[in-house]
Amino acid sequence: MDERNQLLALIKSSQPTAQKLADVEAELMVSVANAMKYQKKSSLGSCVKRTLIGFALWSVVGVLFMDVPIIPPLGYAAVIGVSVLMKVKFKKCVKINEELSAKHEALMSDPSLAWLPPDYRNSTAWEKIAGYLTNMRADTLQDALNLFETEAHQERMESLAAMNVT
Repeated sequence: MDERNQLLALIKSSQPTAQKLADVEAELMVSVANAMKYQKKSSLGSCVKRTLIGFALWSVVGVLFMDVPIIPPLGYAAVIGVSVLMKVKFKKCVKINEELSAKHEALMSDPSLAWLPPDYRNSTAWEKIAGYLTNMRADTLQDALNLFETEAHQERMESLAAMNVT
């Protein structure tokens, strides 16, 4: 059996692991974005902004509709409650991120992906390299890796050129 056919067999056997890797990477991206959102919402600046908005709303509601003096403690309790909730959600996201990162590391170490060099054990690289070999754009792993790097470099240059044009 030639090298290309051996690689195609390895691709076929590693496909379930590559799919799990893609799923974990997608979950990790969402979780990191959520963590950043909750961290921002629990920051001091956001807390001050919510306090000022809460104070203004309570002032308007108290004066216009209830004919009652301002009730700041309720507004402060709401602001503190939202801030605490955001911090709890942030900590939950951090824990999820740690779990997903550990799962990702385990998948990257899976024996079915051992045919790929460590730097290429991610879903994007696996998919492109598998495509090069399946579609006969490459006959060896080295050819596929070189093609992957060439196309990645070309994409980076095109992105830079697009940024400079606009």
